[in-house]
Amino acid sequence: MRTHSLMKRILLFAIIFSSFIFTSHASIQDFNKRFELVRGDNGELVEVRDRMFVESVSILSYLNFMKQQITDHLNSRDAEFAEVQADQVMEMFYSQSDDPALRAGELEWMRPIVEDSITALKNFDLNQLFKNRKSKQVFQRFENELNRKWSLMGLGVIARPADSQFFYKRNVGYEAVKFGLNLAKRMLSSVPILNFASQFIVEYEKIVRERRIYHQNMFLHYIENYDAKELGMTKEEVDHAVSSLYEARIAWFNIFESQKAVAQWDRYGFDIFYAQVRMANQILILRPDFYDSLGNRINFAFQDANVKGKKVILNLFNKAHQFSQRPAVAYYYEQPKRIQTERALLEFVKVGMSLVTIPDFIKDIARGYINSMYKAHKLTEGALVAHLEETKNSGLKKQIIKQNLNPFIR
Repeated sequence: MRTHSLMKRILLFAIIFSSFIFTSHASIQDFNKRFELVRGDNGELVEVRDRMFVESVSILSYLNFMKQQITDHLNSRDAEFAEVQADQVMEMFYSQSDDPALRAGELEWMRPIVEDSITALKNFDLNQLFKNRKSKQVFQRFENELNRKWSLMGLGVIARPADSQFFYKRNVGYEAVKFGLNLAKRMLSSVPILNFASQFIVEYEKIVRERRIYHQNMFLHYIENYDAKELGMTKEEVDHAVSSLYEARIAWFNIFESQKAVAQWDRYGFDIFYAQVRMANQILILRPDFYDSLGNRINFAFQDANVKGKKVILNLFNKAHQFSQRPAVAYYYEQPKRIQTERALLEFVKVGMSLVTIPDFIKDIARGYINSMYKAHKLTEGALVAHLEETKNSGLKKQIIKQNLNPFIR
């Protein structure tokens, strides 16, 4: 038995690493079409910009997008609507768990919260938020403040290879959020409208800021598949650009990590990247019970596979949720809209939770678990979209972008 198990692992090891010889090289033109290498007068690489990055965004367009998402879930008006939707959410919680305790119902405490959130949102008149004069003023002033803060750097900049503290020194979105939340508290007297406005202020800043990580992961796909010369860069510029990608992800309060990035700039980014790749490969090698069979390796983060009889794309960089060791499923070939539908329902629950009267720390725990099911996953999918751009798979590319639930990503 041990010999058989060992041989199976050796075979899996060979399959995984032989699949790293990717065949997705459509043309370096795909890289040049999306990314711009900006150089100074002395030829030094100053920054990497995404040519397709949409700079002009507005909170109103985001609000309208979310309103449509919410409305789509309110088509059913039967008495069992909340119960049925809650059942779907709880099934999502349990379906990919490898923990027997969770499968047995350890998360059942969340069911009434989920059901109450859905019911509260179903009964709330969304037009209150959109027609309220003061809420409009709050959103406009918040957006102005956020744009002022972000004008310190172009949102289309995804890397600053020569500046090891560029993003950390300009990590100012939280200041605008604090301004918006305080403004909402002063101006909005209706508790439901205040809760809704606060939720949208926080989420809007996140989805605009997180676009950068999404586009950075697209850049990583090309870094992995082409050598520096093909990309029009030197090896040192690639090393520093990747360090900059990860420096941009350092939280504003994490001064120690910022200092580490400065001290280890030549290898900081690739140290993190390769550590993540090793962990992704170990999942496939050490836990073959997580899937039935493997297909093609797409890139560093994504893998074609069969799971429970379904052909899927696995996301090897993100787990199914915080209590699972299973890789997340990024796409079901036979159910193209499944991930999009599931994520939209989770967003629906989170928005409704702002209307439920329970202690904030319980909401934070519930939101944290829900977020662990898809928030980081969406950003990693930038690397999958880059692959689909290269291979000219426009249909699948459009669906992966849609399931991001971010109207500012393309």
